[in-house]
Amino acid sequence: MALGALFRRFPALSLAVAPDELEREPMPGSWRLARLPLRL
Repeated sequence: MALGALFRRFPALSLAVAPDELEREPMPGSWRLARLPLRL
């Protein structure tokens, strides 16, 4: 629900980096991101 509100409020929301440049946390069995750089 919170993500839907975020996308409605900022319809031009996009990644600030290429998807393959996203850094992941070193947690086995998880896809947790270290950070999520966004462009409003």
